[in-house]
Amino acid sequence: MKYTDKLRAMCRPAAAVIAASLLFAACDNDEETEKRGPGPDPEPETELSFACDVTDITASSARVIVSPTDGYTGYYYFDVMEKTEFETQYADNLQVLADRFEAMVQETADRYIEAGQVSSIEELMESAIASQGIADYEYQTLNPLTDYCVWACGVDLQGKVTSDISVIKEFTTLDVEHSGMTFDIA
Repeated sequence: MKYTDKLRAMCRPAAAVIAASLLFAACDNDEETEKRGPGPDPEPETELSFACDVTDITASSARVIVSPTDGYTGYYYFDVMEKTEFETQYADNLQVLADRFEAMVQETADRYIEAGQVSSIEELMESAIASQGIADYEYQTLNPLTDYCVWACGVDLQGKVTSDISVIKEFTTLDVEHSGMTFDIA
């Protein structure tokens, strides 16, 4: 046998092992791709759509019901803010609002973890801050005759904003009901 024939004879079994390993790795990778979908890890949503309904509006309270649309099943956050505050402080730079939200989450998590009420920021987000599916909350400390807006965005369990922030609804609280009672003081 020539030297090159000997080399080929020794390399063939090694080549078969390498080919089998690559095939196995490719099959394993296809299984992972099926679980997460084709291509690289998906980028976070940049724009989400929400349905929002505001009911039971009084002078100091309102019930807000929010639900993501377009099949979004991840976590999101929503809140109510006075419309003038939103317009003057955040409308021109929504990143400031995102940064404020993320700082609030971190501060809250630090306090709750220190107090032993939660063990991680993820636990706090999942149990008290982030929402999934249809969320329903009654705001009870609103001001009478004030314009409010409901804003929402996608979030992850580390307390980071993962989408654009959008105003999804506006409403105005009612005037305080006066009893009509009069008193004569003598």
